[in-house]
Parts: sequence; structure tokens; C-alpha cells
Amino acid sequence: MVYNVLMDNVQAVKENEIDKMKTNETPAWKIFLYAMIGFIGLSALIGIFLIIFSDSDHMEYLGEFLSRILETTFALGLFCFLAMNLAFCCKNRKRLVRVAATAGLIMNIFWLVPWMLYFWGTFDVLKDGCVSPIYSYSASDYARQTAEYDRRRYSEYQKCIEPYENAMMIGRKILATTGALVVLLTIIANYVAFENYTNAIRVLKITAISCGIVLVSIFISVLDFDIDDLSQIFWKIVAIVGVVFAFALVVTPILVMVKKKKR
Repeated sequence: MVYNVLMDNVQAVKENEIDKMKTNETPAWKIFLYAMIGFIGLSALIGIFLIIFSDSDHMEYLGEFLSRILETTFALGLFCFLAMNLAFCCKNRKRLVRVAATAGLIMNIFWLVPWMLYFWGTFDVLKDGCVSPIYSYSASDYARQTAEYDRRRYSEYQKCIEPYENAMMIGRKILATTGALVVLLTIIANYVAFENYTNAIRVLKITAISCGIVLVSIFISVLDFDIDDLSQIFWKIVAIVGVVFAFALVVTPILVMVKKKKR
């Protein structure tokens, strides 16, 4: 009996320590918040440095490196901003909000990777050794023979550079597609999380989410499937949907804040 009481006390102490650790644990969204502030602040400092010393002779080679650092820190800051918002939504009691936020967190990684590969010139390895020919436009026989030779060289150059162009095209499509999906999932998570204080708020929430889905679907379709033979009427309808989307996107959180404050 004494042993059981002793073990119960030990278990209670352990549970108390675990509860204290959970209480003192920093939430994930706060970690992303601090990281976002750090990356954006570093981007601002680098930008100011580049502006001040843009005319310096030493900036010819250093400027390109610092520009890439600037682009990298800005991308990481944007990544942390989206991740902070989505991580906060993961704690919401509504299941749809948690699902959308979790999917957004996973998708958030897929636009960052091609961004980094693109700005750091990783794809340039695929075109090493590819030399573009120089054309001659003279009317002499020698020039015509040279032009024929250059055409053959250009065909070889096109075959050589094709892997690089394909990699760049795929990277841009992945970057744009996943970036659009992350923004859409962030909007869905945030706007579903809003309470339906009034019917107007409910309608505006549905409008913002529906218009966002339509616009992102059109964007992905045009980008990934190269759809370009669309009529002018279609694009006018898309513009109207965009205006309605912007209106619902701005007005909804304002109404929610006003109603929440009154309550």
C-alpha cells in the first residue's frame, strides 16, 4: 500500500512537470513570427546597404551575391509569414480550418524550393558547355556557307540547352502553382475560422472563398496547360470575379472585428 501511494506521488510529480513544460513551450506560430521578423529585417538591411553603396567599385561582384542573399531572406520571410498564419490556424477547433492549414503548411515548402534553386542559379549547370552561335548576314558565298554552318550549330545548341529550358519551365510552374495554392489554403483557413455573427458575414465568407477557388483554378489552368485561346468576354468575367473577390476579402474581416467588438 505504501508503495502504491509512493508511485502515485511520483506519477503526479511527473505529470505536473510535463504540464509545466507544455505551458512554457513556445508555440510554433511564435517561432515562425520571430523568424519572419529576423529575415525581413535582414532583407531591409541588405537592401539599404545595396542602395547606399550601389556606385562603389567593389559592388560589381559583391552586389550580385548580396542580391541573391536579399532574395533568399525575403523568400524565407514570406515563407515564415505564411507558415506563422497557418500554424496558428492549426490550433482552431474547426476541423476544416485545421485540414486547410495543415495542407497549406505542407504545400508551403514546395514553392520555396524552386525559388531557391532558381535564384541561386542551380539550373545553370544544365547549360554548361552550350555555346550559342554567332550569325553572319553578309551576301557573299562565304557568308552563306558560314550561315549554313551556324544553322547546324544553332540546332546543336538548342538540343544542348533543352534540359535547362525544361527545368526552368517546370520550376516556374511548380513555384507559381504551389504558391497560388498556399495563398488559397491560407484564405480558406482564415475565413472559415471567422464566426458567422451575421448573415452578411456568412455570405461574404462564402463569396471570398468561392471567388478565390475560381481565380486560382483559372490561373493554374492557364499556366500549367497553356490555355491561351480564351475570349475577351471570358476575361471580363474573370475581372468581375476578381473585383468581387477583393471586396469580400477586405470587407469580411472588418465586419467580423466590428461585430466581435460589439459582442
